[in-house]
Amino acid sequence: PSHAPSLGTRLNPFGNTLLEDDFWFRTQLIGRERETIQNLDTAFASKVGRLEPGRYISECSFGFWVGLFRGAYEQALWTSLIPAVFPYTPRRFRSRRGLYDRLDLIRRLRNRVFHHEPIWYLPHLEQRHEEILETIGWISPAMLAMTRLLDRFDSVYTRGARPYAKELESIAQNWSA
Repeated sequence: PSHAPSLGTRLNPFGNTLLEDDFWFRTQLIGRERETIQNLDTAFASKVGRLEPGRYISECSFGFWVGLFRGAYEQALWTSLIPAVFPYTPRRFRSRRGLYDRLDLIRRLRNRVFHHEPIWYLPHLEQRHEEILETIGWISPAMLAMTRLLDRFDSVYTRGARPYAKELESIAQNWSA
């Protein structure tokens, strides 16, 4: 998953330390998130060897991690974790709700992209892009710097869909070849 490793990898060590449990994500979860971990337990049961927490972290989707920002987790997780996981977040977003609202916007855009829905003409797409970058910076300024270095959004978006239409049509026609 696209942003899942960054968010999950960032959350995990703080969950381990603050909750004093390497498998904190097993004991603190409810509903859909608990079901996700139980499904992974089942999938991993057939594997030989020791189960590692990192394996769970990498298998969980971005939606899973965003789900941990729902209100049900306010007391169990976020009172302690927000300052540790999002150390560079501006005060107005430094709440479980503020982070959930931002991450859920990103999750919805990410899902549209990953489900191959057209996004060229979405209102406020440039603003959403900036919000994604800003959110990455709340976690790690170094990660933001690397992302900005590799980011092609501005040049692609400025050119619009037309220059890519012919090339994309050609790729689509040759897809099964």
